[in-house]
Formats: sequence, C-alpha cells, structure tokens
Amino acid sequence: MEEEKRMKGQREKGQKAEGDANEAAVRYLAPRDRTAAEVLDHLLSKGFDRAAADAAVGGLAAAGYINDEDLCRRWIRRAADKGRGRRRIARELTEKGLPSDLVLQLLAEEYSREEELAAAREQAAGIWA
Repeated sequence: MEEEKRMKGQREKGQKAEGDANEAAVRYLAPRDRTAAEVLDHLLSKGFDRAAADAAVGGLAAAGYINDEDLCRRWIRRAADKGRGRRRIARELTEKGLPSDLVLQLLAEEYSREEELAAAREQAAGIWA
C-alpha cells in the first residue's frame, strides 16, 4: 500500500513537471518561432528533466507549434532578401540547432547559387556606384 502511494505520487509529480514544461515551452515560443533544439535547450536550462522537455517539444511539434522545416524556409528567404550569402545563412541556421543536412537541402531549394551571385553583384554595384 505504501509503495503504491509513493509510485502514484511520483507519477503525479512527473505529469505536473511535463505540464509545467509544456507551459514554459509555450511561453518561450510566444514572442517568435524557435527551433525544436532551441526550445529543448531552454527547457533543460530551466531545470526540467529530459523526459518532460522531450515530451513538451514533441507535443508542440505534433500540434504544429514547432516546425523546423518551415522556420528554416522562412529564415532562408528573409536572409536572402537581405543579401546574405548561403554560407552565412547555413551557419546561422545550424547555430539554431537545425541539422546541417536539412539546412543544405532547403538552401538548395530556396536560394540558388545564381540568386546568391545576383545579390552579391547588386550589393557590389551599390558600393562602387
């Protein structure tokens, strides 16, 4: 009987910790989109256990609140519009915790070398004009 109460108490604490991690993740996502790695790192830095943090990130990703691919595509387009090079964009995205294979694949789809070269020429023309 005593063992059953202790196990039930641990289960309730675990559920509460998972719920708290979910709330903390939602608050962290409120100002702007973030990668799954950023949210996970944030939750771990706040002292949530790995299981609760993983569950929160997984649940929010399943619900569509965390979408690394979409964030990556939007980041590439915004950075390309600002004239940033492919290497810089790749570095920024991998620093956010996105897998390099995803970043390189989406860079190839969203920002061709020809577009990068055209942006570089435009910037150079503005500097030397």
